[in-house]
Amino acid sequence: MDDGGCDWDNLFFDYVVEGPQNYLISITTRQGRVFGFFINANTKTFRDDQELFSTMRDSFRTYQVAGEEYLETVGTTGVCAY
Repeated sequence: MDDGGCDWDNLFFDYVVEGPQNYLISITTRQGRVFGFFINANTKTFRDDQELFSTMRDSFRTYQVAGEEYLETVGTTGVCAY
């Protein structure tokens, strides 16, 4: 199956869960593992600081997983699946 050139190691899923406690969530996979970043705040704080929380969540995209330096040096092949 053609994966359409997907790069699963650079794919992020972002979610907002609203309720008495709000969550801003980002999930990704790297090296066959799942990583998540969760921010939790009450409704007022979540609303007042949403820009700050979005900046924090976006910083998760720059996080380098331990061992990635090695993979960048030796190269790696990946397979995307649906």
